[in-house]
Amino acid sequence: MSNIKSLFISLYRKLRIYLDLAINFNLDFEELKGNLKDKTKFKFNLSYSFNLPYKNGRTIRGFSFENKNKDVHSIICRDLKNGKSVESVTENFFKSYKIHEKLSIGDFIDELNEPKFKKLPLWSIVNPWSSISLKSSKMNYLNSFFLRRKNHGLNFENSSLSYVESKMYSYEDAESQVLQHKRLFEMIQKNGYKQNYLDLPTAVLLFKKDEWRWMMAHSGNHRAHILYENGHEFLRCKISRIVNFDSLNKLKNVRNGDFTLKQAKILFNRAFDGKNPVRGPK
Repeated sequence: MSNIKSLFISLYRKLRIYLDLAINFNLDFEELKGNLKDKTKFKFNLSYSFNLPYKNGRTIRGFSFENKNKDVHSIICRDLKNGKSVESVTENFFKSYKIHEKLSIGDFIDELNEPKFKKLPLWSIVNPWSSISLKSSKMNYLNSFFLRRKNHGLNFENSSLSYVESKMYSYEDAESQVLQHKRLFEMIQKNGYKQNYLDLPTAVLLFKKDEWRWMMAHSGNHRAHILYENGHEFLRCKISRIVNFDSLNKLKNVRNGDFTLKQAKILFNRAFDGKNPVRGPK
């Protein structure tokens, strides 16, 4: 039964991709500027992926890609492009780690000053529109961190959650992040960027009144920063979900009490404006 289900999902995904390539919706000039129309909503709801303009984009940390106070991962890519050594870039990135290492969610975002946010480390934050709840965020992130960093050269002596957490803000972790950027950066420089429609970066669309923005989700973040720093104006992304400001009360993490509607609006606006991050370097 599971094999039949997997086959069905695989066929469905391929069909969505073929339809996406055949229809190939494009945004007009006003839509590219961030204006939201009924036809824009129609395009986004029907399409599997889109060429999203960086000028309307937000990193996974909620920074505008065009913010003069760059996302720390954009700084890594910029410095590598400018010829700085891995050691120098890692040292700079590690400083950001040390600044955020002891912070809780409540320390980082003043409006989240409830005891539950004060008890949770900053790296465990989720968005109101996330599929993961605050209750499961710590374990989920630690397991994800272990698998991702292990695949990119970070050495773990064991997989216990306490040990994995001890590696979270280590110099070795910072170095593995920088080296991952460097390897991907060099591969794209050598071979060009080749879009794989089965493994596109993922993005969340944010709708508010007559405007829209997009924000990186959990896939393709390194590619997004590298391509932006190399002068790309667009990033082809799979649309993972659409979040409407007027419907925040329907979000899972609002209905389950993780966030009040007021807090959800604060985090939404923070990402939508793109001036202040919604999370730290993790």
